[in-house]
Amino acid sequence: MAGRETQERLIDTAERLFAEHGFDGVTFKQITEEAGQRNASALQYHFGTKQELVQAIALHRIPTLSDRREAMLDELEATGRDKDLRAVVCALVYPLAEQLDDGTAAGGRYYIRFLSQVLSNPRSRLHPFGSPELNKGIVRAGAMAALLMGHLPAEVVHQRLAVLAGFVVGALADYERGSLDDRTVRPPAEFFVSNLIDVVVGMLSQPVSAETREALERSEAADSVATSDASRTSPAGS
Repeated sequence: MAGRETQERLIDTAERLFAEHGFDGVTFKQITEEAGQRNASALQYHFGTKQELVQAIALHRIPTLSDRREAMLDELEATGRDKDLRAVVCALVYPLAEQLDDGTAAGGRYYIRFLSQVLSNPRSRLHPFGSPELNKGIVRAGAMAALLMGHLPAEVVHQRLAVLAGFVVGALADYERGSLDDRTVRPPAEFFVSNLIDVVVGMLSQPVSAETREALERSEAADSVATSDASRTSPAGS
């Protein structure tokens, strides 16, 4: 195989194996053998470490997903729907959810489960949002959503957006595995994804409870005290 073809074969095989067995459940030897490579050091030669291989798989998929997301956001702005939180969430969720319907042997359906596996393992070192430079669509959609959540405290907005990626990926991965509620018959993908988007919108827009506001105020007060104490004990403050 030519160099680029070899890399893509290794990436597709590694993506599937990570999706099925997790980050710690796959060895370089398994990947090279499944990819039909006689050279046992092929993976190390092309990618270096397992963490770098994970990054390569993500980078292989991210540009297409990000372009799709950017196109959706462009359309929202052109039609004035960028002030609709559900429409913005659709742009966040649909590019990934559309991978559920990829019927190719090494298609995007493995990428969802791959993401779920590696995001849940800190040793993979894969950031939920990937590289901001490459994943401009997520950064842009997140900024749009944050503006529409301006009625909420900044720390609440930050936390809700931070958990969004893991929640969506996990839900889609469960659907892909058919393990939702231990049912053998899954709901139609169109319904599942639309309802998932409703859940995400509710999660992002839900008013802050009195309990959470009180907890936030206690946290901010403690941080203020700690900052004041640190200032007094620092050389500049003496």
